[in-house]
Amino acid sequence: MTRGQRRVWLALEEQKRRRKRAAALGQPVPAIVLTSDGHGRLTWLPNFPTDAQFNIYKSPTQQIQGGPFANPQSGDRYRDLTGTDPAWFCVVQCDDNQNDIPPYSNWVYSDGLPGPAANIVLTSDGHGHLTWTLNFTSQYDQINIYWCNDGVTWGTDAFDGWDLGSGNRDCSGTAGYFRICLCDFDGHDVLPYSNAVHSDGL
Repeated sequence: MTRGQRRVWLALEEQKRRRKRAAALGQPVPAIVLTSDGHGRLTWLPNFPTDAQFNIYKSPTQQIQGGPFANPQSGDRYRDLTGTDPAWFCVVQCDDNQNDIPPYSNWVYSDGLPGPAANIVLTSDGHGHLTWTLNFTSQYDQINIYWCNDGVTWGTDAFDGWDLGSGNRDCSGTAGYFRICLCDFDGHDVLPYSNAVHSDGL
């Protein structure tokens, strides 16, 4: 290949790259992934700082119509809109004046019916190896673990803390009863509490 041919080839390759970049810019990948339990409990995961604010849009047609339906506060990643009319929802970051900062999230559907009550099921192998399951999603990924000796009189200070996503925690070596709940970014309890399980302390 001569120098002239190489220059032409390089120019054509650069044109292809530019077209690909332009196409990609014309169809941005959503920066926010929105999920729903189908009844209006919305959770979103953005790929930008956690102190961002958001607008929630509601529509019968998966099209933005009018202004925002709700405005979560700074740091929120969850909104319970159960009991609203059946509709589609999407989320977008907004500035301090609630002006949208695209791109928008995907759309999710809510049937408008009340969902099942939030519930955490805690299990133990009898020795304090705890596992849990939830029937809901949450913006929080931390839990408070509580202990008491009789299963009735629970203190206000957490015995231990752990991350929700791990699905289990070893609290063996302490006899008594355990229960858990989610906690917010400041460590405060977010109800509901789970059921109580027993450990023999071994």
